[in-house]
Amino acid sequence: STTSHYNKACGIQHPNMIFRYLAVQVIAARAFRSSPVSTTAKGHAFRLNRLATSATATATALHSASTLADSTATGANSACVDEINPLLASWDGEPYNLPPFSKIKTTHFEPALHAAMEAHLSELEAIAASETNDFDSILKAYDRAGGLYSKVGSVYGNYLSSLNTPEMQDVQTAMAPVLSRHRSKTYAIPGLFSKIEMMYNMREEKVSSGEWDTEQSRLAERIYLNFVRQGAKLDSKSKDEYADIQAELAGLQTSFIQNMLKDEETWEMVLSEND
Repeated sequence: STTSHYNKACGIQHPNMIFRYLAVQVIAARAFRSSPVSTTAKGHAFRLNRLATSATATATALHSASTLADSTATGANSACVDEINPLLASWDGEPYNLPPFSKIKTTHFEPALHAAMEAHLSELEAIAASETNDFDSILKAYDRAGGLYSKVGSVYGNYLSSLNTPEMQDVQTAMAPVLSRHRSKTYAIPGLFSKIEMMYNMREEKVSSGEWDTEQSRLAERIYLNFVRQGAKLDSKSKDEYADIQAELAGLQTSFIQNMLKDEETWEMVLSEND
């Protein structure tokens, strides 16, 4: 993709790779953790191959970010290029591991959400491409995918409900259809639904044999139903139409909410001492 994200506070352009670099690190760590432990040569080779692929992507992203920083290392612009988006950085050093609210700016959300969406799709694509078809490699990995997306999204949702500023509304208006289409994409990744359906079809057999417990069976059922309800069994044309409808509804809902807030922001109730 040639899409670029902008840091409005700095007035400069940030290509995708700066933020993708941080996201790829998460993907690399997940690839290592989620790879099934195997004592066979094939198992070790598959695990090492996933880790090597993630490491290569990380190195490429780091080189791109470094090249960009070198080419724009002038005055305040250089400082802005090197600035780490607090939504993508680790919060381990923050009190109670809470988000660093004092460092977060409205302009951080859009690039952070794009980076998180890319990371999420990469994780799901890795599951679809996995050569191992068991509970851990498919259902467990799917359930844990999107950690960065959830992390950024939780703060984003908090700001939307508590910071009704024109700048935040602009971000919400721009991102509502984008986030809707991302959700549609997560259910339309080639090869992913077939694996989910396979797990769903074998759930009763796995429980009967004692390989799965009832919670694992329930997870298989819920994930499968979510895919079906999001149009996984539709043909390609119908999926695109459904995604368009969802994106349009997201935009209309955002406009309605913002109009309602605008209408109510000047309303007040005056209470006297007798009240």
